[in-house]
Amino acid sequence: MKFKVILYENEDGVAVGCPTLPGCWTQGQTREEALENIQTGIREFLEVTCDELKREIADSLKDDDSLVVSFANVEVDVDEVQIAPEIEVKV
Repeated sequence: MKFKVILYENEDGVAVGCPTLPGCWTQGQTREEALENIQTGIREFLEVTCDELKREIADSLKDDDSLVVSFANVEVDVDEVQIAPEIEVKV
């Protein structure tokens, strides 16, 4: 799955965030380091979010003995989704 990220570069380094995942931000000394760090950040964000969601669902359904809940991984092809093209803004 691909995620769009935003990079902010200045003399101190590069900050990068993933707008679709609130609070998912990191940084690096170089663009390459920042992009590697955001990949790790996105993975960890999704793992934590998934675990929290599983706990919330389990807690809300624990009194219903007739309900079966399971989790699965699905792959979504987002290549055909209409998203604004990448832009670079210099201030």
